[in-house]
Amino acid sequence: MNKDFLLKKKWLTIFFATILGVCLPLFSGCSEDDDEYVEPNLTIEPADGISIDQTNGATGTFTINSTRDWSIEKPSDTWLSVVPMTGKAGKQEITVTVKENTGKARASVLNITASSLKASIEIRQKSKDGTEDLYTSIAALRDIFKEAKEAGNVTTDSESGTITYNISEDIMVKGIVISDRANSNLNSRAAGYLQDAAGNGVNFRVSESSHDFDMGTQLVINMNGGTLSQYRGQGAMQIGFSKEKVTTSTGTMPEPAILTIDELFENGKMDGKYEGVLVKITGAQFADNTTKYNAGSSSTFQYHDVTSCGINILTVPFSKYIPFKDDNVKKGNGDIIGIAATNMYNNTLSWYVYPRNLEDLSGMSDDENTRCEGSGTGAIPTDAEKVTIGKLLESFKDGEAFTGNNYIEGEVIANPVNGNIPDFVVYVADETAGIAVTIDDKENIATALPLGAKVQVYAKDAKFKNYNGLIQFGNVKTAVTKIVEAKPSTPLQPKSATIAEINEGKYLSQLVAIAETEFEDVSKKYNGTTSIFDKTGNSLAVYTRSGAIFAEETVKEGSGTFIGVITAFKTPQILIRKIEDLSGMTGPRFDLMKIEVDKTAVNFEKAGGSEKINVTTTASWNANSDQSWCTVSPASQTGNAEITITTTANTGAARSATITITDGGNLSAIVKVSQAGESTGGGNEIFFSEYVEPNKGNNKYLEIYNPTDHEIDLSAYTIKGNTNGGASWSNSNQLSGTIKARQTIVFKHKDADMFSGEATVLSSVMVFNGNDPMGLFKGDELIDIIGVFNGGSADFAKDVTLRRKSSVKAPSSIFIKDEWEELPVNDVSGLGSHTMD
Repeated sequence: MNKDFLLKKKWLTIFFATILGVCLPLFSGCSEDDDEYVEPNLTIEPADGISIDQTNGATGTFTINSTRDWSIEKPSDTWLSVVPMTGKAGKQEITVTVKENTGKARASVLNITASSLKASIEIRQKSKDGTEDLYTSIAALRDIFKEAKEAGNVTTDSESGTITYNISEDIMVKGIVISDRANSNLNSRAAGYLQDAAGNGVNFRVSESSHDFDMGTQLVINMNGGTLSQYRGQGAMQIGFSKEKVTTSTGTMPEPAILTIDELFENGKMDGKYEGVLVKITGAQFADNTTKYNAGSSSTFQYHDVTSCGINILTVPFSKYIPFKDDNVKKGNGDIIGIAATNMYNNTLSWYVYPRNLEDLSGMSDDENTRCEGSGTGAIPTDAEKVTIGKLLESFKDGEAFTGNNYIEGEVIANPVNGNIPDFVVYVADETAGIAVTIDDKENIATALPLGAKVQVYAKDAKFKNYNGLIQFGNVKTAVTKIVEAKPSTPLQPKSATIAEINEGKYLSQLVAIAETEFEDVSKKYNGTTSIFDKTGNSLAVYTRSGAIFAEETVKEGSGTFIGVITAFKTPQILIRKIEDLSGMTGPRFDLMKIEVDKTAVNFEKAGGSEKINVTTTASWNANSDQSWCTVSPASQTGNAEITITTTANTGAARSATITITDGGNLSAIVKVSQAGESTGGGNEIFFSEYVEPNKGNNKYLEIYNPTDHEIDLSAYTIKGNTNGGASWSNSNQLSGTIKARQTIVFKHKDADMFSGEATVLSSVMVFNGNDPMGLFKGDELIDIIGVFNGGSADFAKDVTLRRKSSVKAPSSIFIKDEWEELPVNDVSGLGSHTMD
């Protein structure tokens, strides 16, 4: 081996050994001098945010203290700038510069992130006048909505009845999300609940399909462009906004308000109190503790009655989307946490509480021995006193609640079991009177209020309502009813009544037996409205719902005693409880006394003339005209006859008369007479000339024709709509502009698109169906009408186009079907023009 190489190797070994000897102690010493581990920490000063003046270029500062590198996330607001936006661990002052504020006070939230830590700070800018009234409370939003409704600054959706106020100014709202979107006990992924610092709550819905606001998140919302709304115009207010109008940060959950069920109902009567608020209900238990939270409900929610053995019953809903839907409900008593919300039905307020998750039910026991007594059914106070139904009705005031500590006792004379009664209504009667009781938990009617049972119903706090002539009483929970006798030892007997008495308003909501009656048309089925008559010609409407189990059966052919329950819809009607009640209608039919004419309307030219009408009857009758220029001959006779109607020449405006043929009692027939005037157009008053009622959608049109030789100012005219042929006109549109001589004007629904010609949108009245009359008014006088007042029981023009015949020269305040030509559905070929002889 080379000696020089060995020598070099020896010296290198000595060198590295020396170096290692020096450095090893140094390495050991370096380890001992390392900094200790520092916990992550992030604080913002001042914690409650900063306020900056309204002037352009004004500034404010805050300080970040962090043991980690940090960054600031600024929202899209353009009125402020932040410097710096990132920084290293340590203490750093941040400067915020604002633009001039020419409006209300405003705010933005800056979110700061340092490693896994997050914090936020609120930046506030004063209003143009230097004030700091930044946030609007939820209670103040309710006041804004109330004022908008009173001033008429709202819109109403024709389909749902939802009333909406559109916000067009900066209104800032701040609150904590108290709902739990993760557990899905809500009716929409776009919905939730917000509670503000004052303890007010509200339901919200974003305009997008869903939101990502977790429980405990603080929201700062600019409501500009948002809405305040109320479904069906009653009940709770909802706020609506876009997620783009929201700044989020970490918030602190409010503590729930602690109260009993009865305290919720009593104190919650105050406007907005507890609405949308987090509550803890004490001493509560499920009325039925044998079921699951949601046992496969076909609808979104399964509703549970919850009681505290007091007066009121709470409704607790569970969605079919909750993760614990298949769990059994808690069997015992305890506390339920949830979001309180009102439900308004038939102007009656009831309370719901929505648990957010399973943790909200952890305060309830699963031990049945903890249950209070009297839960479930029969919770009528022991000190309540019985009153007759007749006495109860003496307290009737429409829309007001009964305040006495009383209950009624009577027999269930009708319920929804056979499908001919609305599914929430039960008729209860005693010897003095009857009443229609509306039931809130309708699913329990069959077992709690069976047909024929003698029952008690607690009356305190139930509300009276006059529904189209029917006195209703509710909304009652079955939990405050009690079965006294399932099969009474002395059943209530039907009242012996006549059709004349019933038409006078007697026996409402009572079971009656009407002797010697028969159906008018034995070819008809029960479904819809039919009529029964007695031997003197009195008639009574028989209404049968399409869901009745006997709806598609043919009516009884014979005569006899009709047993049923008297109800009302504008006018008296009778309901069939079960087909067995008509088993006595097997006798021979009798001839109905009636007066019939072969023409119900005649038209004359201005020169006048005569027209013959055939009268068919077995009665003795008189005929008279309400106008001297129109006469009838003969004026009286017994039995069939031919009468002659004669009009004199007309040198003035178009005119009309009515011929009445009557026996002086219940029998009558009407003939409408119209005569043209001096106008070269054949008449001097505008009238409806076309009506389009589509088979689907909103392609609804009305056409008006001017038969005169001069232009007419329409500002004196109004078109009004009547819902279901009821007793009053429910909506209207004042007309404007002019209509030229012998020209038409077409009106349409805002979404109608079948007719390509010129048409004017009407906002209110163009929602008619085939049983909704339409009226043309001049001032307060009805001058023309399409449709009949039949209580909504029949369609006079469903899925059809009606066009006024060319022979018609004047309007008529009575619908004369012979004046109209029926055309196929969706036919708009004649719109925009009209021909008159």
